[in-house]
Amino acid sequence: MAGYIGSKAVSLSTTAANVDGNITVTGNVDGRDVSVDGTKLDTIPIISTSSVASFTAKGDGSSQDGYIQLNCYQNTHGIKLKSPPHSAGASYTLVFPVNDGDAGQVLKTDGSGVLAWVTTSSTDNTKLPLAGGAMTGAITTNSTFDGVDIATRDAILTSTTTTASAALPKAGGALTGAVTTNSTFDGRDVAADGVTADAALPKAGGAVTGNVTFGDSNKIVMGAGSDLNVFHNGSHSYVQDSGTGNLYLAGSNVIISNPTSSETMAYFDDDGGVSLWYDNAVKIATNNTGVAVTGNITASGLTVSGNVGVGVTPSDTFGFGKALDIGSAAGSFIYVRDTDATNAVGGIGISGTRMYITNKAAGPMTFQVNGDATERMRIDSSGDVGIGTTSPNGSRLYLEDNHTTNVTNSATLIGNTTFTINGNSGEGSDVMRMGPMSLAGAYFIDVSNGGASAEYPLLLNPISGGQVGFGTTTFVDGSKFQFEAAKTFSSGIPRGQVNIVDTTAVATGVGGSISFVGNYSGTSKTTFGSIEGSKINGTGGHYGGALVLKSRSHGGNNVERIRLDSDGLKFNGDTGAGNGLSDFETGSWAPAFISGTISYSQQSGSYVKIGRLVTLQFNIGSSSVSGMTSYLRIGGLPFNPVDGPYGAGAYTANLLNTSDGPSSLSRYGNDQIGILGSNNSGGNWTWEPASIIVSGTTIRGTFSYETTE
Repeated sequence: MAGYIGSKAVSLSTTAANVDGNITVTGNVDGRDVSVDGTKLDTIPIISTSSVASFTAKGDGSSQDGYIQLNCYQNTHGIKLKSPPHSAGASYTLVFPVNDGDAGQVLKTDGSGVLAWVTTSSTDNTKLPLAGGAMTGAITTNSTFDGVDIATRDAILTSTTTTASAALPKAGGALTGAVTTNSTFDGRDVAADGVTADAALPKAGGAVTGNVTFGDSNKIVMGAGSDLNVFHNGSHSYVQDSGTGNLYLAGSNVIISNPTSSETMAYFDDDGGVSLWYDNAVKIATNNTGVAVTGNITASGLTVSGNVGVGVTPSDTFGFGKALDIGSAAGSFIYVRDTDATNAVGGIGISGTRMYITNKAAGPMTFQVNGDATERMRIDSSGDVGIGTTSPNGSRLYLEDNHTTNVTNSATLIGNTTFTINGNSGEGSDVMRMGPMSLAGAYFIDVSNGGASAEYPLLLNPISGGQVGFGTTTFVDGSKFQFEAAKTFSSGIPRGQVNIVDTTAVATGVGGSISFVGNYSGTSKTTFGSIEGSKINGTGGHYGGALVLKSRSHGGNNVERIRLDSDGLKFNGDTGAGNGLSDFETGSWAPAFISGTISYSQQSGSYVKIGRLVTLQFNIGSSSVSGMTSYLRIGGLPFNPVDGPYGAGAYTANLLNTSDGPSSLSRYGNDQIGILGSNNSGGNWTWEPASIIVSGTTIRGTFSYETTE
């Protein structure tokens, strides 16, 4: 875009703005306040690229070269960095060093414009050193040499004659007077060296008859490259080897002593030992077997490749390869301590036959293994031991582990073991293990071989026969084993008591058992009998069972004597269905005559019911009787008899006492007992008439029958 403002041309584009004339700004340009900064934007940050300079100081196009002026803070004077003139045609770049150099250094270019700080050499072969030297060319001057005007003396200095009595010819000659100088002869200051030549040491060497004195930091320098220096810097003295090779101090016996040689600090003996001294007393001395130390050793670290003995000649008693052997006639102890405010002390030692591992502080003794700082075991200040835990919680031995599996086989049992006792020296026999059985909190005690694949007995008090209690601290009647817990029931099955489990596969007769054992000959033992739980069939999922009591006769097997199943009691191996004796009951009943009107002087009865067999006893006495008709019968039976009226099968009992001789009892009808007499004509049994009952009659008897109940 282009145009005019007044008579001034203005053009704008995306990259530039061109204005014919001045630009006056009352605000900011690119964040800069021109009125504050001055008439030039002299501190505007600008960025260079590889082809465009950040800032260009231009010439005026005619005679003035471009320059940069650096003013003082009053802007009253300054210095200028100015470009070479146009006629030089110079275009180059100077790259400054990365720092400000050292005192006395100058900037030097490498020929490509890269500047570096360098120190000017005092041996530049193009210059004559200030200390003097040999000139290799002619000397030209428009002044004087040592006060002599060469121009006026030229005829004499260049003359080859010997007639110039005021000058010494160049070819040499005899001086007739003294030579005086305020400088040097051949580099030597005669005033400083002395008035005679014998006070100087020839360059070829010689004997020094006096002291050689050097000032502070003046050195005795030896070697072509100043390899060895001996000097004193005003504070310390040095023998400094900075060259190639070794620094040797050689001698048959080398001694380092104090300044007056009255106290030895170190002694080096040829083909002998080396000793280090403290206050003129040997503290460390080498010998043909190692090193001897007198006194204590304090060190931040110590590495020893062989055995170490303290108070004794070291011996690797146990054959571990290396040993720290400490000993004395009064016992030995290794102490370790914390030197902070607690001054805690611990240690390990031996006295006589007693071994000590001691923590004298109030804290625990902890053990870490496996290359880290994780605590694996501790003994606290109460003597409680925790393994796998930092808190034994008052237990003398507290084991803690983190098992995450359930025990299902030998491998998982071994993996879940927290505590193991191996009774023999070799793995593989009578190992007792303890640990969590599952994640639900159950624990196991297992006695088996090393692979947990062969079982071994777990014995409680096998020698002393002591008492074993579960849930109790007291024992009833001197019992050896006592279990106490509250019993509950589920589906009639007791809970919280003792279970004896048979792990045999499903089959008829499987189930837990208890055997009763005793001595049968001396101390030889055998089983006399057993109580067994027995599955009544081999059907899977069927849990009908029986309780079986077995015993044995001499020379015989342990055989079934009584079985109790859902049918009832069965005997001598009978397992048939329906053969069980399912009921046993005793009780009383009230016998009564069936006829007439009777007042009883006695009326009592009892019974025993075993299964369906009922045995009665009765006792009836009459004090007054009237209206007795029909047959003599007794009613009020406690259980109904089987069969119909006058039923089949004779159920009899003896009549113990009647007023009319021997008689028998038989069931009469469904619920009565009839009395049969045998004293009638023809000897047949007939029902006794009720009329035989009179006042004062007493009948006592027993009667058995089968009931339907």
